[in-house]
Amino acid sequence: ITLTFESPIFDGDSWDFAVYENSFASDVYLELGFVEVSTDGIHFVRFDSAFHSSVTPCGSCSGTAAEMGGLAGSYMVGYGTPFDLSALQNSPQVRDGTVDLTSINYVRIVDIIGDGTTLDSFGRGIVDPLSNGPTAGFDLDGIAVLNQRP
Repeated sequence: ITLTFESPIFDGDSWDFAVYENSFASDVYLELGFVEVSTDGIHFVRFDSAFHSSVTPCGSCSGTAAEMGGLAGSYMVGYGTPFDLSALQNSPQVRDGTVDLTSINYVRIVDIIGDGTTLDSFGRGIVDPLSNGPTAGFDLDGIAVLNQRP
């Protein structure tokens, strides 16, 4: 899903936005997604991601939030996953000006197939719950914008 913001998000002093997903009320049953941003809606830059555990706490659940980074949905319902645009400052598309971190008009969430075949930025498989079930998939609740131009 791609969300459009008429007033752009910008890179402020700290977290710039947070993504909310409606996981169960624990850090065990999580559904994850990659987060990408764009100035023009065509060229997107993806936040780096890390899934540090190949072992899950149960047969049908993901790792805990402490074992993940840069993945939307890595906290239980009610807690957004924060993102800081400054983490993207060395991306080639940011460095060449294609994506302007002072003017982000689009945020895209890309669902992760959580059976271990989708890889994080380091080539490790990502495991999230119910990857083969009828309720599998990232369930976006919303995005809270913390730094936005008027």
